Amino acid sequence: MDLFKEGWLYQGEERLIISINIGLTHSIVSYVHFFPNSKVYIRVVSRWPGQSAGEGDSRVPNILIYNLTTRKLDRCGAEALDGEHEYLSYPFNLIRLRPDLLMNNDGIPPERAYVDFIKYLVDNTQRYFEAINPNGSALWSRLRPGIEVIFTIPDSCDSSQQAFIRMVAAMAVLAETPRMGAVLKIITEGEASAYYALAQRPSQLRSSNGGTFAVVDAGEALVGITGYRVRSLGPRLEIEDACSREYVQAGAIYVDNAAYDMLRSKLATSIFSGEEYLEEMMNSFKTKTRPLFDGSQINNVIDFGGRRDTDRLHGILMGKLTLSRDEVTRLFDHSIACITKSCQKLLDGYHMKTIFLTGSFGESPYLRSKLKEIFAKQGCDILSFDELSRHIASKGAFVWRFERGDSVTPSQQTEPERSLRPLNPTSTVQSVGRFDEVVEHPRGSELQRPQQEKLVLSFDIGTTCSAVSFVHSYPGANPEVRLVTRWPGQPLASGDSKVPTLVAYRDSVPIATGAEAVEFVGQPDYEIAQWFK
Repeated sequence: MDLFKEGWLYQGEERLIISINIGLTHSIVSYVHFFPNSKVYIRVVSRWPGQSAGEGDSRVPNILIYNLTTRKLDRCGAEALDGEHEYLSYPFNLIRLRPDLLMNNDGIPPERAYVDFIKYLVDNTQRYFEAINPNGSALWSRLRPGIEVIFTIPDSCDSSQQAFIRMVAAMAVLAETPRMGAVLKIITEGEASAYYALAQRPSQLRSSNGGTFAVVDAGEALVGITGYRVRSLGPRLEIEDACSREYVQAGAIYVDNAAYDMLRSKLATSIFSGEEYLEEMMNSFKTKTRPLFDGSQINNVIDFGGRRDTDRLHGILMGKLTLSRDEVTRLFDHSIACITKSCQKLLDGYHMKTIFLTGSFGESPYLRSKLKEIFAKQGCDILSFDELSRHIASKGAFVWRFERGDSVTPSQQTEPERSLRPLNPTSTVQSVGRFDEVVEHPRGSELQRPQQEKLVLSFDIGTTCSAVSFVHSYPGANPEVRLVTRWPGQPLASGDSKVPTLVAYRDSVPIATGAEAVEFVGQPDYEIAQWFK
């Protein structure tokens, strides 16, 4: 059985499919431009208004700000976060979209808010597409009438809420292409994540007990736990719910709420107990301290303020508050206990041996390690992915689309010369098999059939930042270049491949490198090697 994967050869008609993942707090958009005789790659939109050009954050806050006097949309997404509090006063109204809480918002109908937000996502996807493709504007105009859009929505949405989203999606996407070939499809995040997981780890289909497995979708607010059963392995993969879905209030915000309460109590008698200081500390905790914590760090730093901000009695030195390992682990206790309890029900009732961990909170290295530690004793594997967990549902929609879609027709084309020989020549999406000859690499180089297993590393040491990539090749494999996107001192969720070209020394002894060395720049008693040339 061959499942849809990136890097496969496509031989059907040209088309554009967009996946829009509308979560409870953030949304993500990805797309695939299918072109005859080209490899399939999923692109995640990573440029949005209000974000710095180098930030590359794929998540869009589900926030809109309306001017109630003109009843026009004023700001949306990341731009709505700037000066958020001043817009809470009349005549501006801030709306936080929640697919599970469809209600009126001070005179702005929910239908209007959702249509405006979806249009915002599609319009900026168009700008991103046009910016990275040659002659992008003309290309988009040609593909737009036949666009296909897949919406992945929270599992907690019931049938009426799904119908609502289908209605507003049609109003936002199809209104501009009446009687054209545009198509809308809807899938839940849990099911999309399950398809992605099985496409990445197909061996689990056979090794899991009775074809059953679980998906833990750990998001910012809710954690959804669902058991699945494989109905069919071919010719198309089909799965079904093995049990009712369960949702627990154990997402990342509950760790953050516990952190806020702890900081407010810890600093109650400190000169830094003011709300503005706590807000700055919480921003640092959410973006760095929590994502970096894996349970091994004895000291965990929360950055805030400046170098003159010191309160040694409360553990604050030069704008840095230090928390012990025990203080941080206690913040996760509630979430881990709730998730463990729900997963245990699946193990006891269905004897599942495989659990896939997805969702933005699923990127937490501490959450991953604790769940693995707890369930390993019962012979259950907790599996995660190299891919950022927040992207899994959005990308899984494409796997679901081609495993369950009804508009994929067999290719009538003959195999092009000097192409990769497909394993299944009758499928529109074809898996790349062994190399039968020297093939032309998209970047102009040549990849030959691997004769033996080898690992090749590439180091790009730049003046200010560096990067590393590698290729792991072995007989029968399709060599793929991978960029290293996890480095010490960087949050796991950042996915940043750039490493600051820095080394920090103290008394001629190296103590930190890369992102971990940044905090020592400009501090006395430390020497910094930088600006490599």
